[in-house]
Amino acid sequence: MTVVKVITDTLIFYPDNTSELTAIIAPLFGTDYSITLTHTDSPVVDIISISDDTICHLKAEKFGSAVIYAETYDGGFKDSCVVFVHIPVESITLDKNKLPLDVDSTSRLITTIFPNNVTDKSLLWSSNDTDILQIDSIVKDTICYIKALKAGSAKIHVMTKDELFKDSCMVTINPVHVDSIVIRQDSLKLSLDELFKLTATIYPANSSNDSVVWTSTDSSVVDITSTGYDTICYIEALAYGEAKIYVT
Repeated sequence: MTVVKVITDTLIFYPDNTSELTAIIAPLFGTDYSITLTHTDSPVVDIISISDDTICHLKAEKFGSAVIYAETYDGGFKDSCVVFVHIPVESITLDKNKLPLDVDSTSRLITTIFPNNVTDKSLLWSSNDTDILQIDSIVKDTICYIKALKAGSAKIHVMTKDELFKDSCMVTINPVHVDSIVIRQDSLKLSLDELFKLTATIYPANSSNDSVVWTSTDSSVVDITSTGYDTICYIEALAYGEAKIYVT
């Protein structure tokens, strides 16, 4: 059986770029196995030259699509290739390159793609430190909502799928300052050699600094024997008397 085959079923390129299509006929027998190459009446792509009957040189003229046909002269066998001319991205720009945030707050970043009528507006968003800053949601590829998780700094990156165009925003997340520290007990009566556990509660609970220091006004009377997880302190009554335990 005789067939005509265009090597590529689809072809994608950009305005003013050139490309080639090759067609074959098989099996090769007889004296005339020439192929004629034509395209739909479209301003999208132009056939600028044909080599050896089987190689078609194309030039993209404008955005859109067209069909290139390869056909035997007698019209008995035909194949085609769909050509898509895309408008490429020339640049992407974030609306912010620096952004301060508070812990647990969210913000929106918007990317402008130039030109506005590009064929593919797909973008890839990422955070370089997801423990500090995470992508909360993405709307229509160009709008990204971010959420601050804890104090520190991280970058949000955005780029095209082919990674040719990129931009980023440095986000600084402000620390949550401690408002108060509270020990549950205001006073204690201990027996000699008795051990007791004190627990301090820090407010607000999401404070960036949860490290505390425990001290005794008279360690010969009441001594701090150990601390665990900073906010837990074990004390021991060593002698009769009075002492105050402070946490700061």
